[in-house]
Amino acid sequence: INISGNTRTKDKVIRREVLIAPGDVFNTVRVETSKKRLDNLGYFSKVDAFPVDTGVEGRKNLDLLVEEKRTGSLNFGAGFSTIDSLIGFVELTQGNFDITNWPSLTGGGQKFRIRLQGGTQRRDAEVTFTEPWLLDRPISLTYTTYYHQADYLSSVYDERSYGFALDIRKALLPYLYGSIGYHFEDVDAINVNIDATPELQAELGPSTKSTVSASLVYDNRDNPFLTRRGERISYTWYVAGFPTGGTEHIYGFDIEASKYWRLPMDMILLVNSEVAGVDALDEQENRLVKIYDRLFLGGSNNLRGFEYRDVGPRDKHGEPLGGQSMARTTVELTFPIIEKARGAIFYDNGFVNVNPWDYNFNDFSADVGLGLRLDLPIGPLRIDYGIPIQGPHHLGSGKINFNVGYQF
Repeated sequence: INISGNTRTKDKVIRREVLIAPGDVFNTVRVETSKKRLDNLGYFSKVDAFPVDTGVEGRKNLDLLVEEKRTGSLNFGAGFSTIDSLIGFVELTQGNFDITNWPSLTGGGQKFRIRLQGGTQRRDAEVTFTEPWLLDRPISLTYTTYYHQADYLSSVYDERSYGFALDIRKALLPYLYGSIGYHFEDVDAINVNIDATPELQAELGPSTKSTVSASLVYDNRDNPFLTRRGERISYTWYVAGFPTGGTEHIYGFDIEASKYWRLPMDMILLVNSEVAGVDALDEQENRLVKIYDRLFLGGSNNLRGFEYRDVGPRDKHGEPLGGQSMARTTVELTFPIIEKARGAIFYDNGFVNVNPWDYNFNDFSADVGLGLRLDLPIGPLRIDYGIPIQGPHHLGSGKINFNVGYQF
């Protein structure tokens, strides 16, 4: 197998995507699949593969001719949502990074990203590095370090966190992959309002978490952006504090499943459900975990007829406190209106309970609503209007959720 045209990309980055090896029977299907795999890398503007006579009867060489293209980008962007409010960002990415190739730092097939983001309700900085073939094996290693400050989580305090995460992922079966990870994080509440209740103030203060996690994900969706059929199921388990240290000693899980059906007239039916829980590891009388690690519902990402984090336990002033057991379901039907525009009808329900392993429906909440999905040249636009129809507190009026983002 002869490779030419790759002035930056290492030969091994190309060879590991080729599904035919020296000595194999020449297979045109595998050659075409290899070309598609190389195209999908995003490193080349052109990929050609063709057999070449060797002068030996019954034997041919496979020549791969590639034409490289730019793989780095500097992006600026802005957006608006009912949760984040106005936000802008700048992002530097290199899709064909090589941490060992100084000074060009390209050609190794790694991924590198720096993102700075700021707005009226949040400030973020993040650096991510991914090695998709760890030790030349099809095992992905991702390292992320970050700083986050969020002002939208509560009306009486802001939350600041920083830390790093390490994740190793491997494909196990077609459509199934597993991952294990380690995450260290320092979290604290800042700008705490003097009017915060003693109940809430007791929840705040510095916290360090040293977390080990494991996940399984099954995903056979036909398209991750506009899915018409398929399913995605994920299970995540984590433990913090033992045996890796930190001030928080907790464990928890999250299970989420989505199923898509394509119906006549290009209608799409989605059913999405999630169950999660968190509990203290220590055998103590009070098993409540800190507010930073509790579960919340409400807002544009789940129960759209309610304010952000407004579903679940609250203090006497109505400030959300979160809980340790959560379950929710969304049923949504989308339908085409015109090209690049779809309407939506949805029903959301769920609950958040104070105690761990408590999945009773006493504080059940639900909403119904209508939505609009637009695929605009500046980026996707999503508008939802949700009306609460059931809940333990005063339901209030309907809520508009608005989300738009674009790059320039």
